[in-house]
Amino acid sequence: MNKYITLTVIIGFASICSFAQQKASYDDFSRLHRNALSEMPKRAYRSVSTVETFNAKDQPAIFKSITTTISAPPDSEHVITQIEDQSGVHRTERIKIGAKYYYKKDDDAWKEKSGEDGNSANRFSISGMPDESQRKISVEHKDKADDLDAELYIITTQDDGVIYIQKYWFNSNNLLVREESESFRKNSESLLRTTTTYEYDPNIKIEAPKL
Repeated sequence: MNKYITLTVIIGFASICSFAQQKASYDDFSRLHRNALSEMPKRAYRSVSTVETFNAKDQPAIFKSITTTISAPPDSEHVITQIEDQSGVHRTERIKIGAKYYYKKDDDAWKEKSGEDGNSANRFSISGMPDESQRKISVEHKDKADDLDAELYIITTQDDGVIYIQKYWFNSNNLLVREESESFRKNSESLLRTTTTYEYDPNIKIEAPKL
């Protein structure tokens, strides 16, 4: 009798897991992702996005940029971008408060300017979304992933010899907490990698710099 009950439980659990895996589709991910992006403008958050370019996976990055975005709704934002390449390290900052913009480059003084400079960071989903028109898309899904208490979707896309592997973590409130993206061409060692983390904090405040 006990063996029968144990076998029934195992079969039932396997059926549930199989059903959950079948439900993981690109449409499910796309819907969750769109909803997460629609929530971003409503919340105060801090994101850190690192973009790295490699000639080979086992070699140091030949280009690296780190963009920190601090956002406080409805209309305040502080973006810090640091770029490291063969010419050295360069840093820019931009603060937006309402209709006012402030800019700073390296060790220069802050300057107030009217309007956007056209170089603001992409606030949402920095690693990008797979193009639905691309032919080969596979979706993997995990309810709990790694050391993050979050739901994970892994999107693998192949298009014209280029492979894109994109990972998205969503917390229990269906908000993005982490994104990772890698792209590389078949038979090539070069690699582009983007990693973005999100931290939500309702106490974030952004103040104008001293000019």
